[in-house]
Amino acid sequence: MPSSSAGWAPSSCRPPSSPPRTTSRYASFTGSFCPRGTTVSEWIRHRRLERCRRDLLDPRLAELPVHAVGARWGFRCAADFSRAFKTAYGTPPGDYRRRNRPGPTKRRD
Repeated sequence: MPSSSAGWAPSSCRPPSSPPRTTSRYASFTGSFCPRGTTVSEWIRHRRLERCRRDLLDPRLAELPVHAVGARWGFRCAADFSRAFKTAYGTPPGDYRRRNRPGPTKRRD
């Protein structure tokens, strides 16, 4: 997170009726996200999906079912994980894993 934006948040990012002390804490946390047009929850979701993507490619986790990869990173519902992954990466997680599997077992679709 860029330190230059810490402590600053546009008024649209501040909670509507927060006491000044809470607003100050909130501003220092969200200030790194709001200027770029990303909310805290969007950033967290992106990070979780990126970790899922990385785990899907990890040969040590090849036997772990796709839904379990999502569950490791907080996606409790397999359908929600699959939809979020497909939205972010353009393909369902199972297909992504198969297409990007290293070595001779890589399946061509």
